[in-house]
Amino acid sequence: MKFKNFLLNLAIGISALLFGLAWVGIYQFFSGVFETRPATLNVSPKIDFDINNPESVLPIDFEEDKLSDPKEDEDNPKFFDPEGRYYLLEESKKFKDFYIFTIHNKNFEVAPDDKRYGEFVLPQGTIFLEDKDKGVNDNCDMHDPFAIPKIDIENGKINFTTKKRDGTTYEFKGEFIVKGNFYTLELDEKVLKGILTKKKNGKTVAQEELTFGWDNSETCLH
Repeated sequence: MKFKNFLLNLAIGISALLFGLAWVGIYQFFSGVFETRPATLNVSPKIDFDINNPESVLPIDFEEDKLSDPKEDEDNPKFFDPEGRYYLLEESKKFKDFYIFTIHNKNFEVAPDDKRYGEFVLPQGTIFLEDKDKGVNDNCDMHDPFAIPKIDIENGKINFTTKKRDGTTYEFKGEFIVKGNFYTLELDEKVLKGILTKKKNGKTVAQEELTFGWDNSETCLH
């Protein structure tokens, strides 16, 4: 009798164990199917670009052999653009009041949305003399300007004559040392050399061979 009871209890125990395992399996199955997962955004991975590393900023399909050396651009006439300000690279003995002269050859007198904006025009410019009493002002309203109505630039040569004011004119005849792109140059590099002449009532009162540097500041240009 005891043996039969033992077998009965064993059978009941095994059944209960199997039943419990079955329910655990069912629970895990459904909890895996219906588990709520946090939403994730489809965000592109962060990419760090190093502007000093050409490989990180150039397009994948760029052709390396088509990249030009900036130094080569300095002597390439197709990059030549004289617009800018020209300043003395050494102190002048005869033109101590000379500040800068400018060349502008683009049309910025119209609205930016005008199709003529930035078009090339005949080069003009201005010589600005520094007023020793008033100093230098970035707005050019404290300089002594001499307008240059026409600047002839051809085959690397340049010459111009300012408008006469109080009987005084300035003339310049020079040659560009750099034939190409000035933007590739180091600071205070020589770009232009020539002879500046000051005349009073038609007579030469000062003349000197000078060397100029260049910058692209728009101050006094327009």
